[in-house]
Amino acid sequence: MNFVTHSVKFDSPEEIKNLLFELKNEVNNLFCVLATETNGKPSISVIISDELVKSKKLNAGAIVRDLAKEINGGGGGQPFYAQAGGSKIEGLQAAIQKANTLI
Repeated sequence: MNFVTHSVKFDSPEEIKNLLFELKNEVNNLFCVLATETNGKPSISVIISDELVKSKKLNAGAIVRDLAKEINGGGGGQPFYAQAGGSKIEGLQAAIQKANTLI
């Protein structure tokens, strides 16, 4: 499993999604949690390779909902990709720390 967590600033949510889908296409067994600040607002994105969704029974939607609590937010999505937004930027680091405990 290739597990990646990172925090970064982006200009648009579309950039985040594009980057994560490119990673998913390039990296086998990817499990990536990206905590971002976009235009002053926090967001969390989770992308998981189809192989890990099936073999490890992982669900990006459930994971992102749990991590979103750290940024006073909510979200959801599909088993392989999900996003959440919130209002507490200072919670992004806590979300990353929590994500690191998932593996």
